[in-house]
Amino acid sequence: MNLVIKGRLTVKDFDPGEPFVVISICAPCYEFADMPEAGGRLIDVLRLSYDDVEAADESYEPVLFTPELARRVLDFVERHKDRAGTVVCQCDAGVSRSSATAAALSRIYRGDDDWVFQSPRYMPNRLVYRTILEAYRKERD
Repeated sequence: MNLVIKGRLTVKDFDPGEPFVVISICAPCYEFADMPEAGGRLIDVLRLSYDDVEAADESYEPVLFTPELARRVLDFVERHKDRAGTVVCQCDAGVSRSSATAAALSRIYRGDDDWVFQSPRYMPNRLVYRTILEAYRKERD
């Protein structure tokens, strides 16, 4: 499984040349990004809306990433993993939520997430990363 990280401005023109799925993430105050046409190779899109925060904030009530959202990510990937050669993780900037999702999926399906954590391009959201891995571990218990 190939994992790709994109932002809202770069996902629209993406085409891996094989069947793929997109996990599209946006802040609650934004519209979801436009998806690529990619010659009909786009199989499905999972759309999730939550804030790019790692904890509740007293100044406002953010929409946090939850175990239920993590379960949706895992179920989506499991449903499509045999048909989709590429999973695109896309968020608004392509830096934090999408990289955390890709890192967690990479840890689960490849056993390694160094390509995300060692890259200066990404700052994975620790709440997203941790919650996806915890949901996966609970599923296996």
